[in-house]
Amino acid sequence: MLGPDEPGDSGGDGHFKVGPHQVTALNHGMSGFPGYEFTGPYADFESVRDIIVEAGAEYGLRQIGARAYASVATESGWIANTLPGTYTGEDMKAFREWQSARSFEGNLALGGSYVSDRIEDYYTTPWDLGYGHILKFDHDFVGREGLEAIKDQPHRRKAWVLWDRDDVAKIFASMYEKGDRRFKYIEMPAAFYTACQFDRVEKDGELVGAAMLTSYSANVRGWISLGTIDPAAAAGDQVEIVWGEPNGGSPNPVVERHAQTRVRGTVMARPFATKKH
Repeated sequence: MLGPDEPGDSGGDGHFKVGPHQVTALNHGMSGFPGYEFTGPYADFESVRDIIVEAGAEYGLRQIGARAYASVATESGWIANTLPGTYTGEDMKAFREWQSARSFEGNLALGGSYVSDRIEDYYTTPWDLGYGHILKFDHDFVGREGLEAIKDQPHRRKAWVLWDRDDVAKIFASMYEKGDRRFKYIEMPAAFYTACQFDRVEKDGELVGAAMLTSYSANVRGWISLGTIDPAAAAGDQVEIVWGEPNGGSPNPVVERHAQTRVRGTVMARPFATKKH
């Protein structure tokens, strides 16, 4: 059912046949295993999906829902919705004026317990996101001068925080309490409720980073946050995540009124379990 366009073609150009349909394949593993993401005409979507599901049945392939995709991003270390650095600077003014209220940048919303008056404080660098090892200065690219100027400075890094299970249980238990002590709801399995979420990560009461994606992991059997962390917080260190927005929540209509709370956590180098549960 699956194969390159022509007999003997290795498929190295990224074009394949799925049944009678031609697709373009992108090497895009999201689970820690090799995988492809197929693109092609939308009219072929259902047929291509059905062919793949049928072909994979003997290998245990099954559909588990779109929400699972978001939780896999947290496990695999992919921070997708970073705030683009287009909201400041005269060189970007024309672009901002060209944008409409319905554009990606016009609709992008911030949320979480980290609050700053400076939009620049929400920008990230390649080092923050775990891309420092592929950053090369042997060619020209947009932003090279700025990145080269800070390459020898201390940088935040991508890291995970494993949530304390008792503090998670406390948050869920608050859903049944009367009064104003209900904590921010944690949606299963992916607890991000805005486009660009920044939750404070603190060590000994000092800000050391931001949790940007929080999900339940069946592999870890617990809640993990993926974010960007200062060198001051090493793997194994105890930290706290401030969960919930200040002052009862923002005016965002999808954010219910709630109280902030703190969640104890442990900084992790990688989130995956090392033994079977």
